Amino acid sequence: RFSRKPILVAGPYVGEFGHEIMGFQSFVRCFRRRYREVHVITYPGREPLYRGCVVHSHSFDLRTAGYGYGRTPDSEIREYARDFARARQIASYDLFSTAHLHTRWHRRLIFRQEHEIIGPRQAVPPSHKIVFHFRSIDKIGTDQTRNFRPDLAQAVCDLCRERGLQIVCIGHPRYSMCPSGCEDGRTEDLEQTVGVISAGRLAAGELSGPL
Repeated sequence: RFSRKPILVAGPYVGEFGHEIMGFQSFVRCFRRRYREVHVITYPGREPLYRGCVVHSHSFDLRTAGYGYGRTPDSEIREYARDFARARQIASYDLFSTAHLHTRWHRRLIFRQEHEIIGPRQAVPPSHKIVFHFRSIDKIGTDQTRNFRPDLAQAVCDLCRERGLQIVCIGHPRYSMCPSGCEDGRTEDLEQTVGVISAGRLAAGELSGPL
């Protein structure tokens, strides 16, 4: 918190997307003003969450990440970050990871969050489409309640089309569904997803990061 080092290495972030949006990235955003450079290590396509930072992708599998901030041990996260810095010959730096956010005292008393509304870089024309996120990911653990049943996803899309509504589905191509007859807007590129949501008439889905 009181360091004078010029560079911050944040991550690797290996937890759920929703916790990255509502937690991790907002702390990194607050740190951004204090460092000459901020290097963020996260899943591919997450650059819109860290504008003004240098964003790097890791290869951790989201299906085995676990819930919340993830199940990867803090020691493994720290070693990954140190290897990352050594490989890029970064000598004077601080490390920030989810290990700093495991208690509410850290989040409320030691660090601060800085949120902003994430919009597209350029204005997008209205599409008037209904934007669905049908979460569908088989993760290690017992919580499958936020996944959509495929038959119900198809049924709600059929009902929308019967009423003349245009539909587009968003989310990760491997971790979300796009029922037949729907426009497939799924992508790893969060910048594209932000544009689709911003242009849409309504966004709907289960409790998930995009929502």
